[in-house]
Amino acid sequence: MVLLAACAAPSEAEHIADELEKFRVGGAYSPTYPHDGNPVSDVSAMYFAAALADSVGRAEGMIPVGEVKEHAKSDPGCDEVLFVAATLHILRESGLAIEEKAASCTLVWLKEQGVTKANAEGVEFSLQMLERLGYADDIPPLQAELFEVKNRADRYHAWQTIALSPYLSNEEEARSHFKKQISEAGDFLDSVSVESDASLGEVVAASRVVERDGNPEGVKEWLGQVRGCGEVKALYRPTLSAPGCTLKDTWTALMSGITPP
Repeated sequence: MVLLAACAAPSEAEHIADELEKFRVGGAYSPTYPHDGNPVSDVSAMYFAAALADSVGRAEGMIPVGEVKEHAKSDPGCDEVLFVAATLHILRESGLAIEEKAASCTLVWLKEQGVTKANAEGVEFSLQMLERLGYADDIPPLQAELFEVKNRADRYHAWQTIALSPYLSNEEEARSHFKKQISEAGDFLDSVSVESDASLGEVVAASRVVERDGNPEGVKEWLGQVRGCGEVKALYRPTLSAPGCTLKDTWTALMSGITPP
């Protein structure tokens, strides 16, 4: 269970769970805070809220089961049904049929698509959820796209791809192809400061590539500044300039193991 192995200190996760209610909008969760209070229908936000609460054993009672089950009744597509099944699994409300449906179509998709510049983040979340559902041994070796790195966004996607090395069928080829970007990961982390325009996704991906013990001082300071938005103090913003916190970025930070205690 590679992608679900990391965990933040209990105090960090507890503080996050304490503030999840601020993301609640009616019977669902907004993916961001602040929000306008209007009803939302985002099952991925429900999953991230459930996963964050579950990290400290508090998902049951916090996540509206009925709202998630309504998504299941709407005959969702493959990506959405995986979020539904994983959320219900966390809440101990899932059935074998929906888990099998979610796993079956996702495994086919992974085998056909592999890891590409466009889907690396989605692949990572899919792998996390498959592992949660008990399908880790069924995940096929994934072919990584060896794309040309032309800009900063491409470099970020290269880091995301290399972070998935344990799943890649062409791992050695990918590491050779992205050798320059791998070597740049450490330099990037050393350059992060409260004056930089780094994104949380970049910091997490680079940290997973270099696999250091502990963060550079600049990253520690930066994480302290990117944490919190208004009344919400424990969750994370995607960048220093972002106006609000997101459930997805907070989950990404928590699972990466880079967040402070």
